[in-house]
Amino acid sequence: MIDGVGYNTVLFLDAQDRDEPNALTEGQTRDWKDAQEGAEGAGVYFDMPSLEMDNTCIYTSGYGRSALHTTSDVEKTVIRDSAIIAVGSEGRDSSAPGVICMYASSRPMLIESSGKTYIYNSELISSDWGVYSLDGCYGADVYIVNDYSLNTVGGYSMYALGFAAGQENATHFYGSYAASAQYGTILCAAGRTYTGALTDAPAEALAELGDSELGEPILKNGWSYIGGRENAVTMQADMSGAEIVGILDAKHTVFDTVGVTDLRTGAPLVDTMDIYDYKNDMAYGAAHYFLRYIHGAAFAIRSENVDMTLDECEVYSSKDVAIQSVIGYDNMAANIKVPDGTEYHGSDITVRNMDLRGDVLHEDYQRKMVLSLENASLTGAVVSGTCAAWNRSVSEFIDAEWTDYDDQLGHTKEIVYATLCPDAAYETIWGVRMSLDGDSAWTVTGDSSLNRLVVADGAVIEAPAGHSLEIYVDCAMNGADEFYDWTTGTRVDSLGAGEYTGVVILVK
Repeated sequence: MIDGVGYNTVLFLDAQDRDEPNALTEGQTRDWKDAQEGAEGAGVYFDMPSLEMDNTCIYTSGYGRSALHTTSDVEKTVIRDSAIIAVGSEGRDSSAPGVICMYASSRPMLIESSGKTYIYNSELISSDWGVYSLDGCYGADVYIVNDYSLNTVGGYSMYALGFAAGQENATHFYGSYAASAQYGTILCAAGRTYTGALTDAPAEALAELGDSELGEPILKNGWSYIGGRENAVTMQADMSGAEIVGILDAKHTVFDTVGVTDLRTGAPLVDTMDIYDYKNDMAYGAAHYFLRYIHGAAFAIRSENVDMTLDECEVYSSKDVAIQSVIGYDNMAANIKVPDGTEYHGSDITVRNMDLRGDVLHEDYQRKMVLSLENASLTGAVVSGTCAAWNRSVSEFIDAEWTDYDDQLGHTKEIVYATLCPDAAYETIWGVRMSLDGDSAWTVTGDSSLNRLVVADGAVIEAPAGHSLEIYVDCAMNGADEFYDWTTGTRVDSLGAGEYTGVVILVK
């Protein structure tokens, strides 16, 4: 952990080029047209083959000014016992989230290097945009070990992307803490993120530790922590088609949208959407409703193909939704519209050696979801959504949140509906394919619907205390294609070992 004193070098750049203060203060106004004035410069801009930095602090202030920028010529970057800070504009002059559903001002680390980056025992602070930010690189690996990072107003802590086979960028996160007022981690297209405790770190992750020693674990058990007020992890932008799959492989990690704080002070991180009424500033009115619709889900999968493994992790959701897949909305991402009837990879999710609490809402009707429990318990509902159900639920959400301001700004309901509720005629029903091994249990807390369910001998499916279950199998869709219609199915007393289709479970 960095204590803020004792650095042997200070590189300081304060080039705001404007008179306005950076801090968020009551009564400030925002003018997005002027947001990019004075956006040149960086704390350290590095384009040689190798960079090694020990006991160093880099601090920048101002819109667009990254603290450390490594270019494509850098083959290896090693950072030990250092602090990298880019306060940006602290939300005030960030680009409006209507563009990319994310606040954007400045990044402590802008990594364009396609080589390897190692960061040990260090502290990275950002006001918004990104902390560990990969951009314009291919096949990069970023190893983050025993580090502490904060994104205090918006944006993300980690970012991994990849647009084709062989171009996957990866973040490796061990025994570290990353908290963001918006997204803990963004996984884009074929990006890869690996997380674990300090004891899970492979030899490669520790290869450049040198004479340094890892300090005391940030969390007492040596685990990692990833937290975000919007989502702990958001997976988005399937830009390159069906064969592009993002990977999240997590072990001994806490994923949190409830108590997202500066661990050192206990102060909560406050999303600027909670400070200002950004709904009235966004250039694209649909962005507000999209962000609020997925707000609080621990994992949000936004029109993305993903392989996700959670092994002995802890998951906390502020709205009791562990996993929510949705149709992506992002003006900067070419979200692929899957042709009706074409089978895409979808979401392949394995939950292993842990208790997962919260609903699994599969609302991306263009892709299937495979959900496997292995020596695990799930407490929550599992819902297979359809196109009609998505359009209805999103429309109801917009209606509930609508104000007179929207029409005044040209954000008519018709425009927002058309943006977030497309493809009214989409007919394919993909749904959730769920399986439980013999050491797993599912406590069904809400009405659930499954395309297919495989139950191994010894698995338990039960109601919460004080409730009972009505179970139906072989159910067809209702006439509106909104849900599996239990009146068309066969009622059974229980779900013993076997394979079932068209499953509806009602909690009484």
